[in-house]
Amino acid sequence: MDTARYSPDGVSIDDVIWFSELNTSMADWWQPIITNLYDDSGDRCVDIPEICQWVGGTLILSPKAFRAVEDSTAGCGEFYRSRLGLKSIKYLIV
Repeated sequence: MDTARYSPDGVSIDDVIWFSELNTSMADWWQPIITNLYDDSGDRCVDIPEICQWVGGTLILSPKAFRAVEDSTAGCGEFYRSRLGLKSIKYLIV
């Protein structure tokens, strides 16, 4: 996981890989990452979803989806900035 290279010395690779299971706080050192979505349904005309599953129990939220849940999720975790593919669409990982 590319994010591990930015982690401070006290944070192990397992803490980064399993961050959603271990509740690892990464907001202080998180660097935005580039990620992609892959359609494994065989349908070539799939729109990019507003919310989709990422690693483990984490979600990727579009800016629109983030705005919809921002107030109700305040204080319930951390949001990390991401970029979806080469389109520079800013997504948030929760």
